[in-house]
Amino acid sequence: MQSKLELIFPKPLMIFDDVLSEETFTTTEKWLREHFLKHGTPDRDQDGPIGQPWNKSTGHGIGRSTISQTTQKWDPELHMNPEMKNFNTAMLDACKIFANEMGYLETADYLFIIDMWALIAGENDFVHQHIHSFSMISGAYYFGAPEDDVLIFRDFTNVNRVPDEFNSINATQKPIPTKKNRLVLFRGDMPHGTLPNPPGTEKFCVSFNTHFDPSVIFKSKSDFVYSNSNLIPGKSRRA
Repeated sequence: MQSKLELIFPKPLMIFDDVLSEETFTTTEKWLREHFLKHGTPDRDQDGPIGQPWNKSTGHGIGRSTISQTTQKWDPELHMNPEMKNFNTAMLDACKIFANEMGYLETADYLFIIDMWALIAGENDFVHQHIHSFSMISGAYYFGAPEDDVLIFRDFTNVNRVPDEFNSINATQKPIPTKKNRLVLFRGDMPHGTLPNPPGTEKFCVSFNTHFDPSVIFKSKSDFVYSNSNLIPGKSRRA
């Protein structure tokens, strides 16, 4: 008897190391720390329990983080600061590579940053599992992270009985190691979160969301029509 195991509907992510040059890394990190000192306020809500949205007025965020310092509330458009220009370019260049790998060959060049924020996590700080439903490609770049730190991705679609032994085929979570000058890119609809930071450690991370220029989404150069085997270039499905 012959058999073949196939994995369908993959959930891709892409890891980039040594993303920033030494000069860009140093100048951007220095400016960000000064940005926190000048403008930052503790992010923990003092008048409510963990689990509230980050922004009470808009309900932004599935579950509030326990991160003690983040620009999520006071500067969610971090990328608009001119000091972030070189950083933004490096992030978008990586996103375009990821988009090309996922088949967005005609639209990858039209990606833009929707929002961006930085966080400095101290002892026991962590981020709840959440998604970025409005984002095509989301990213987490690390200026620094504790030893053995991980970004954990989970699959909540699997409701089957827990297997006798977990392996690469049936696993419902995947830890991705983080480290200095590493960028992790992933689809915005992939649940992810972190573990509490160990005592005496700090994690410094910048996260962001991207999408395609709306004019490209609604005025695509190519339409497609379904066939029995795949999507084939041709006339519109609506024709």
